[in-house]
Amino acid sequence: MLPGRTTHRRRVFIPLVIVAVAAAVWIITARQQMPQVEAVRQIVHQLCLDVAAGRERNNAVIQADRSIAAQLAISMLRELLAKRPDVIDSLSIDVTAGDHPDFGDAPLHATHTAMIRIGGSDALGLRVLHRDGAQDIVILGYWRPETQ
Repeated sequence: MLPGRTTHRRRVFIPLVIVAVAAAVWIITARQQMPQVEAVRQIVHQLCLDVAAGRERNNAVIQADRSIAAQLAISMLRELLAKRPDVIDSLSIDVTAGDHPDFGDAPLHATHTAMIRIGGSDALGLRVLHRDGAQDIVILGYWRPETQ
């Protein structure tokens, strides 16, 4: 084999291996986070249903989290959900792993963010802490998308 050919193969092969390993790590990490993301989405959705129905006192999230941030977020959520009776039908929750980039200097880092959408429009974002296997979340903060 010619010496130039081996060098060319290395130049091509090594970057391809690096890209393949990075893609595999990304896929494995995403699959591991999916159950937690779905758990947070279901908890936030149930929280919205409970707040809309006036069952705030029975909700495990509110019982577990008595912080000022959580109380303010629940008040904002109550306002949003009280505006229209059909709001629950147009409600969707989008959850992502990690904290919101604007809150990087916050004393507590969120494990997830949940964007509550009503009728396809961003209504309220929640910064939440969810421990693997937990049945509730801790609301660390919130933001209103239109105020950004």
